[in-house]
Amino acid sequence: YGDHRDLHSFPTRRSSDLLLTGLLALIGAAFIQRHLHRPLRQLASAASAVAHGQTMPPLALDGPSEIATVTASFTHMAESLARTDAERTLMLAGVSHDLRTPLAKLRLCVEILRPEADAELIESMVRSIDTADAVIGQFVDFARIGSDETLQLCDPAELLRSVALAHGGTAAPSLIIEAAPPICVRPVALRRAIANLLENAQRYAPGDISMQLARTMIHKEEQLCFSVLDRGPGIPEAQIPLARQPFAQLNATR
Repeated sequence: YGDHRDLHSFPTRRSSDLLLTGLLALIGAAFIQRHLHRPLRQLASAASAVAHGQTMPPLALDGPSEIATVTASFTHMAESLARTDAERTLMLAGVSHDLRTPLAKLRLCVEILRPEADAELIESMVRSIDTADAVIGQFVDFARIGSDETLQLCDPAELLRSVALAHGGTAAPSLIIEAAPPICVRPVALRRAIANLLENAQRYAPGDISMQLARTMIHKEEQLCFSVLDRGPGIPEAQIPLARQPFAQLNATR
C-alpha cells in the first residue's frame, strides 16, 4: 500500500519541482534582464542627448564588465567631443574679435579718404566693411550663444509675442498661440533663434508669415514647438541638412 501511494504522489512532486524550477528561472532571467537593461537604457539615453547637442547625464559604471567598459569609453568620447567643441568655439570668438581691429582701421581710412575720393567708390567700400562687420558679429554671437546665460522660467507665449513685436516691422506676422505652461529656457538665445527664422522668412519668402506656438508629442513626451511658417518656395529636401548648419546659405534664388 505504501509503495502504491508513493507511486501516485511521484507525478505531483515532479510537477511541483518543475514549477519551482521554472519560477526560479523566470526570477533569475528577470533579474539578469533588469541588470543588463538599466545600464543599456542609460547609455542609449546619453547617446540621444549627445546626438541632439544636449548635456550628457552622468553614467554609472555598473552592470556587467563589458557594458561598464562600453559606458566608460562612451563617456570619454563625449567628454572629448565637448572639450573639442569648447576649444573650437573659443578660437572662433578670438579670431572674430581680432578681425575687428583691422576692420576698424579700414573704416577710419575710408572716412579720411572720403572728401577726395569718388563718392560711389567710398559708399561701396563702406557697405563692404559693414557686411564684413556683420558677419564677424554673427560669428561672435554664435560663439557666445547660451554660454553666458542662465536658465530662466518664462512664459513661452509672451516670448513669442515679444519677438513678433520687435522684428515684425511692416510685415507683422500673425500669431497662432496655444495655451502652454511656463518653461525653463535661456530666453535671449531662444529669442535670437526665433528672430533669425522670422528675418529669413521676411527676406526670402514674400507673402503672409505666421508664428506658432503648439504643444506636441515627441518621443512620447509632450514638448513645446515654436514655428515660423511662410509661403515661400521652400527648401529642397536634399539641402535641409545643409540649412541646419551654422552660417550656411543656400541658393539665393530659393
